[in-house]
Amino acid sequence: MINFIRHDVNASSDPKLVKVRMKLGYEGQGLYWSIIEMMAQNEGQLEADYNMLGYLLRTSAEVIKKLVCDFGLFAFTNNNKNFFSIRLNSELEDINDKSQKAKEKAEKRWSKVKNDTVEKQEKSRSNTTAMLQHSNSNADNIIQDKIRKDNSIIPPLPPKGESVENQPKNIFSIEAFLPEEKSSKESEPAKRFIKPSVSEIDDYAKTYLKEKGYLVSFNPESFFDFYESKGWFVGKNKMKDWKAAVRNWINSDNKGSKSSKKADFTSYDLSKNPFDF
Repeated sequence: MINFIRHDVNASSDPKLVKVRMKLGYEGQGLYWSIIEMMAQNEGQLEADYNMLGYLLRTSAEVIKKLVCDFGLFAFTNNNKNFFSIRLNSELEDINDKSQKAKEKAEKRWSKVKNDTVEKQEKSRSNTTAMLQHSNSNADNIIQDKIRKDNSIIPPLPPKGESVENQPKNIFSIEAFLPEEKSSKESEPAKRFIKPSVSEIDDYAKTYLKEKGYLVSFNPESFFDFYESKGWFVGKNKMKDWKAAVRNWINSDNKGSKSSKKADFTSYDLSKNPFDF
């Protein structure tokens, strides 16, 4: 459906419309333009139902029939069921042609914009790929330069495709750039400390005293109470081995029992002859 149609400024002087005014007055001319507008909204033609048109245009069916049939303003289809305006249809065809051409031009412009956008995107991706390849190449060259800095110390890189396992090993070789393997000790999980009972402490202390031949006494309850009060910490660190703590406790007591007191000469009179009795 179109939104507007052309209306010639001298249409009122058309002989056919002059005859309409003579027979039907200006009401007839107004009805004519109303019918033209209705045709433009219905693909250029209307059904020849004069009663319905009279009702829609607030006039009689006789007036509509005279306006359509008596003044040569309209033509009928082959079955006389519909009527149309030759001039209106010609104008509608012209409008549709212009609309179609405008649509084709718009599609052509949009296609060009779309193609240009795709071309720019492909060019941008190509430039990005080239930059990445150039960057990777520079990084490879830097690593190769560092590895080959001193040929007297650094062995040359193996040919492409060969393993580096049989190459000479030193801190400057390519192995320096490979990730280090963690030792088995590092991979082992740390053992969780389990607090011993008094009986376990007593049994282990007796065994250790017997092995060492120590005569010192050891009170397992005192050991247990001492470390229980400290939350089983040794200094600032959590205890890891209670048996080592038992050994340190016993060894400390054993050293104390073996220490001898120094001789006290304060009670002697050094002015006397030691052989004068």
